[in-house]
Amino acid sequence: MPAASRVGTLARHVKDPHADLDVEDLALRAWPNWVPDAAGPEQRVAGGCGSCGCSDSAGTKKSGLTPVATAAGASAPLPETPLSVLSWPKDRPVQEPEIVTAEEYIESLRHRNIKAIIQGELVSEFVDHPIVWPSVNALAETYRLAQENPALGAAVGFSGVRMSRFLHICESAQDLVLQSQMQRELGRRTGTCFQRCVGQDAANAMWSTTYDIDQKHGTSYHSRFQDFMRMAQRRNMVIGGAMTDVKGDRALNPSQQEDPDLFVHVASRRPDGSIVLRGAKAHQTGVLNSHWMIVMPGGKLDVADKDYAVACAIPVDAPGITYIYGRQSCDLRAMEGSEIDQGNAKFGGQETMVCFEDVVVPPEYVFMDGEVDFTGILVERFTAYHRRSYICKAGLGDVMLGAAATVSDYNGVSKASHVKDKLVEIAYLNENIAGTALAASYGGKATASGNFLPEVLMANICK
Repeated sequence: MPAASRVGTLARHVKDPHADLDVEDLALRAWPNWVPDAAGPEQRVAGGCGSCGCSDSAGTKKSGLTPVATAAGASAPLPETPLSVLSWPKDRPVQEPEIVTAEEYIESLRHRNIKAIIQGELVSEFVDHPIVWPSVNALAETYRLAQENPALGAAVGFSGVRMSRFLHICESAQDLVLQSQMQRELGRRTGTCFQRCVGQDAANAMWSTTYDIDQKHGTSYHSRFQDFMRMAQRRNMVIGGAMTDVKGDRALNPSQQEDPDLFVHVASRRPDGSIVLRGAKAHQTGVLNSHWMIVMPGGKLDVADKDYAVACAIPVDAPGITYIYGRQSCDLRAMEGSEIDQGNAKFGGQETMVCFEDVVVPPEYVFMDGEVDFTGILVERFTAYHRRSYICKAGLGDVMLGAAATVSDYNGVSKASHVKDKLVEIAYLNENIAGTALAASYGGKATASGNFLPEVLMANICK
């Protein structure tokens, strides 16, 4: 088909294209099965796309060319990567993890030697505490979803275990999309924070970053992280994330602070390769309800801050950790025993301040130690995953929309124009959040390590 004919055909679809637009390139993208040198006579004269009934430049309707459908993850075969080598063959039997049900998860949180301070009191068994229980129940909902709708809430990891999708290292853009859809559904089911997104996003960010560090510095962080995630998938455990330091004077770098413990750092090293951590992380979502946490630097660091460039995995009940439980809306009402006026009575969120006092981390759980040149990269990748994860707020918004519509109906004002305008505005905002999150997921691209990273710009727009 002559270039002029392709231009004419595209013009009927897109009207006046921008002068800088390479229309021939666009035509080849739209009809990739059209090859100028190999095309037969019918293809060369076909001036339509084959689906809309458009005609060639002579006005004759042609059979045209078949459009090629596109979908998340549909792309040319990727080169072999650490993840593609590990990925579980589809024809092999899938294994079951240690923790499957919500009840098993809840039981796994009991009888741990954890030091938690709630409302100024030291609490060792927190699961049934009236302030904490709604957050435990919200996280348990992720296990219920995995059982009730495994296509959405579960995945088969590279370990060969069918575990929560929150533990999955994304092997395609479609995996990113399923994460987003799962997060919105859980927002709808709980109406609150279900506390697993930080760990999910930390795991995927660490996967590619450890690989890149190894490629540059010859370290063995990626194989360590593979082993850690294999263990996490086999147990189907909850991983929390710890990134935000308490910071102190924001105008100063970590190493310039009057108190070195305002940022988590390596206080000392042991002959066996273990590191010893001190410092604190603030506003840590769901860590108390987790089994392990991934500790990460909170920003790009300079060479002088080398001791603060640390990433590692730590059991939540490791000696030397104290959790100070944060306040939640309506938390004291949960102590009053009332069946009403509790806000979200069944589900709730959780944040804690995590204080590290000489916490020992064995070398097999250390994934960054002094590589300041990768701190900014790690944070940027985590941010791309995590800001896209705010699609959970669209799920929460769905609950708010339904509640607002119900209240307006009860009060007989559901047909009032100003009420309808506000309901429409809620729906509009929900779909803007969801749309940008899904766009970031659909636009995901493979990293050198093999896992997929969301489209960064759209992820930030979602936030």
